[in-house]
Amino acid sequence: MTTLKKTTSGETPHTNSIIVRNLELEQENSLMKEAIARFRESEAFFRSIFNTAADGIINIDESGIIRLINDAALEIFGYEMENLIGRSFEIFIPDYYKKQHRKFVKKHFDGEARKVVGKVVEVIGKRKDGSEFPLELRVSEMALGYERKFSLIVRNITVRKYVEAERENLIRDLKTPSKISRP
Repeated sequence: MTTLKKTTSGETPHTNSIIVRNLELEQENSLMKEAIARFRESEAFFRSIFNTAADGIINIDESGIIRLINDAALEIFGYEMENLIGRSFEIFIPDYYKKQHRKFVKKHFDGEARKVVGKVVEVIGKRKDGSEFPLELRVSEMALGYERKFSLIVRNITVRKYVEAERENLIRDLKTPSKISRP
């Protein structure tokens, strides 16, 4: 049987290595707790901005599945959170545009339609009740490992479109002599 030499303090070299390793683990644990606290703070900051944004924000994966959606988007489309997570983004697209949308997505992944990323485009959206409305859409793309994700920023522009149409009507009326009243 082998006996371990004791140090002057009465501990064996094995005991010393256990103590050293324990101190290292305590330090690592402390660093992990700090990292978790910073992550939670960062997550709370993100959620605060995400859920108070005036525009709708929808995060989808490359299959078009909704992974995250903010309160403004829920309000714009008339849904509740539990009805959307894990569903296809196409729920927001009128049926007659779905085929066109799928072609566009295919072109995007083939590299032909990348010019829409980062640009604002006007499209027609569909609410939960089936009503349609004009909206602005901005798409950003990010690669996370081997996976691509897309953030969609949406804004209901119904009021703006109404005001633009009214302005055009007023201008047209002002240009038409018979519309101008004379004293």
